[in-house]
Amino acid sequence: MDYELKDPLRLARAVRIALMLWLIASIGYGLAAVYSIVAIGSFQRGAATVEDLGVVDQVNQIAAIPMLLVNLVTIVLVARWIYRVNKNAHTLSNGMSMTPGWNVGFFFVPFANLWKPFEGIRQAWRASVAPHDPYDAPVPGWLTFWWVGWILSSILGNVSFRLSLRAESLDQLLAVQWVDAICMPVDLLTGLLLLRLVGRLSEIQHEASSAETHEAVFG
Repeated sequence: MDYELKDPLRLARAVRIALMLWLIASIGYGLAAVYSIVAIGSFQRGAATVEDLGVVDQVNQIAAIPMLLVNLVTIVLVARWIYRVNKNAHTLSNGMSMTPGWNVGFFFVPFANLWKPFEGIRQAWRASVAPHDPYDAPVPGWLTFWWVGWILSSILGNVSFRLSLRAESLDQLLAVQWVDAICMPVDLLTGLLLLRLVGRLSEIQHEASSAETHEAVFG
C-alpha cells in the first residue's frame, strides 16, 4: 500500500495539549481519592459524620467528570497520532511490518494489547531514526518504561472499575479509592513519558518531511 508522508507536528501539538490536560485531571482525580481515603477513615473512627461522606461523593463526582471527558479526547487524539506516525514510518523505510490500522487496532484486542501496540510504535521509532537500517536502530530505555507504565495504569484502572461495580460497603469503597490513589503516580509517569515520545518522534518525522519537501522543490 502507498502511503504519503505528512508532517505530524500540528497533530502532535493537539495531542500534547490534551495530554497536559489529562495530567491535570489525573492529579485532581488522584487527590480526590486521597481525600476520600482520609474522610472515610475519619468516619470509621467516629471523627466524621454522614454529611461528610456526602461531601466525599460530591468531590469524586467533580473529579470524575473532567477526567472522563479529557480521557476520551486524549484517547482519540493519541490514536490519530499513532496512526499518522506509523503511516509516515512506512514512507520513510521498508522496515515496517505493522500497518497503521493494526497499530491502533491492537489496543482493543485482548492479550495482544499487552505488546503488539508497543511493537508497532517501536517499529515506527526505528524506521524514523534510521530509515536505511531500522533493524539495528537503538530504542531508548524510557520508551520501554513508558509502555510498562501504560500497562500498569491500564491494569489498575481495570481493577478500580471492577471494584467500583460491586462496592457496597465503606471498606469496599475504600479499596477503590486506594487503587485510584496508587494509580495517580503511575499515570503521571506514563503521561510525561508519552509527552516525550510524541514530541521527539514527531520532531524526527517533521525533519524528514521538511527534507523531502526541500528535495521535491529544489531537486
